[in-house]
Amino acid sequence: MKLTILAILAFVPMAFGGEGLLTNNKNFTAGELPNISISVLNKLSQAFSGGNNISGIEGHRIITIVDGDETKEGTFIDFNGEEGYATIGTDFAFYDFQDEGESPYKNFSDIADISYNTLSGYLFTDQKGTVNSVKQKWDDSDAFLENTDSTGHIVGKTGAGCIGNVQRYLNNSCGGGWSLIGNKHLNMQPFDEMDLSAYVTEEQKDGYTISYSEGNCCLVAPYTIAQYFQKEKWDDAPSSNSKRYYHPSTEEKALYDQRVNSNGTMKNEKMHLNYYGMPYWPKMYIKVRTNTVNRYGKVEGLTVWDSRDIVRDLGTSYGHDVGFFDHVDWGAYSASVPSEINSDRPLLWSMSTNTYGSHTTALCGYKIYTKETGWWIFKSKQTKLFFELCDGWTSSYTRFFDSTAYFGFAALIRFTY
Repeated sequence: MKLTILAILAFVPMAFGGEGLLTNNKNFTAGELPNISISVLNKLSQAFSGGNNISGIEGHRIITIVDGDETKEGTFIDFNGEEGYATIGTDFAFYDFQDEGESPYKNFSDIADISYNTLSGYLFTDQKGTVNSVKQKWDDSDAFLENTDSTGHIVGKTGAGCIGNVQRYLNNSCGGGWSLIGNKHLNMQPFDEMDLSAYVTEEQKDGYTISYSEGNCCLVAPYTIAQYFQKEKWDDAPSSNSKRYYHPSTEEKALYDQRVNSNGTMKNEKMHLNYYGMPYWPKMYIKVRTNTVNRYGKVEGLTVWDSRDIVRDLGTSYGHDVGFFDHVDWGAYSASVPSEINSDRPLLWSMSTNTYGSHTTALCGYKIYTKETGWWIFKSKQTKLFFELCDGWTSSYTRFFDSTAYFGFAALIRFTY
């Protein structure tokens, strides 16, 4: 949805203090700060965003604004710390106003120019002239948190997982007062199990159509890790952008014949062929899928140990030796997860209960928070370790899992490569 807010002010305080008229009540020069005081920015925050406090501005620069067929220049304003950012045109039209989160450009270098498209969001052009979406880099940026409920979970979910906003989860579910002391995010691309399913099941519930993917988490999770290895080490393997059409009717004939009649109708009336039976998939995923079908005769009902072997065997097929270590006593090993991520080594994280039920995911980052409270001569310090997951349920976001709140069977698989 396009957000365009006209800031029409007859009298506003001078920028950074004082009261007075705008230097020009019609426009200002692109790349410069408009003459709006911090107190007015806070009023704009209340009017246009969440009403969070803005204490100042730490940076600004020229930005190209693409609004439909119209292209113009304006100013990108970065508020202090994680207090948000905004994009404003020279006619005082705000095209985006966020009063929380870091600049979407903070974690990128090699930026030549920046732009904002009202349909696709923030972009940047690097020194080579390549246009990049900040969303496609999968940065751990609060600017792109998905919609969550008051507990910080994605809507409709509870428990230790599916946390889309860690700070909100801590504030509303854990008492607030937490401080982030460590975190790292690997540049791993999430993939959606639905997108990588050849067969989709649909059911009607309460007047709505609900679609279900294959139970292919143990296939998608190792593929996600392997595709990360491709970017980091496996230069001879195809990237996720290298795709071709896949034909289940011939390339996984046994599975296809189990589901589809000879006349082309489905044996299960609730099931249908995804992408009309011709998905356009990354070549590496096709290799993962065909290898799995040839070895196990299926893509569903696999175990985390199968997932582990899928990564190893795929590495071997590209000439790379991938070792692994299994940790069924995951609680004893979980404290070592940050050191693995700090060494740029993702993990498999498989659970048996709680939010995800029986589910295997790719672990691509972590956050560590602490909280100190005291009374009289006593002090209490609590620590929470969150796993960042490509959980297979969306290709748009990573999600977080409160490992300190989880109790049950699980396994962590770490790799050497």
